[in-house]
Amino acid sequence: MTRCSPAHCVSRLVACLGFAASLAASPAWADAEGDRDAAVAAAKQEATHWLEALDAGRHAESWEDAASVMKEGRNQQDWVRDVAGPRASLGKSLMREVDRAEFSTTVRGAPSGKYVTLRYLTQFANAPPVYETILLMLESEHWRIAGSSIERAPEPAPSIHWGAFRAELREALARKSIANLNYINRRQTLEKEIRAAHAKFKLAERDLSLYPEDTLKKFDENLQLNQRAYQEGQIDLSAAILFQNQVAEARLKYLEALSNYNLSLAELKFQAGIE
Repeated sequence: MTRCSPAHCVSRLVACLGFAASLAASPAWADAEGDRDAAVAAAKQEATHWLEALDAGRHAESWEDAASVMKEGRNQQDWVRDVAGPRASLGKSLMREVDRAEFSTTVRGAPSGKYVTLRYLTQFANAPPVYETILLMLESEHWRIAGSSIERAPEPAPSIHWGAFRAELREALARKSIANLNYINRRQTLEKEIRAAHAKFKLAERDLSLYPEDTLKKFDENLQLNQRAYQEGQIDLSAAILFQNQVAEARLKYLEALSNYNLSLAELKFQAGIE
């Protein structure tokens, strides 16, 4: 393990999963592997810089290195408040090493792009060993922190220097800190999903408002008037057919707007937990 030095950036932690790749022995695959290695190395440098600043307590600085997805729905003051307290209770970072590094072009719940997932095995002063998982995304040609999470690492061998009470206290403090961080992450995810569902609903509501309540009835009435005009010789066959096609197209657009409204309303109720 390498000893961690205090320096530059902060943490917000989001669970991240998913990377699978198969390699062949051709030059093309070798080039792709080299690109992935370079991406992982660059992302690792940014993550180390970010975590060192977090260790040093300079939480506001990490805001500048966060990806845009991390900044949605909050400002810098909210970020510092949410991160500083739970993180501080873990105590000083004593040592940290990379346990796993993965490159991927897909992450669940996120658009396609370039992502690197780094998992660190970290020892804090007031907690047993934990895994810190950092998700980075390539944004405007720079690696940015897109999320992070903390979970307990496998139990190390019992230390003969710790009394039972001290070990239990540290474990309880670690569980509380991890629970606080995960709660903040989950709350922010839910808020983002609700905001997106609400925006989609408002757009569908606006589109539907362009049609009067008795739209279908008016369509039928207009078709009847068109048919009567044709029968009475007021319009020729081509004009009657053209009008019917226009009404049919307008009806389809109305039904599509109505369907989008109902679907977006159902989604909004689901995200908000309304039966």
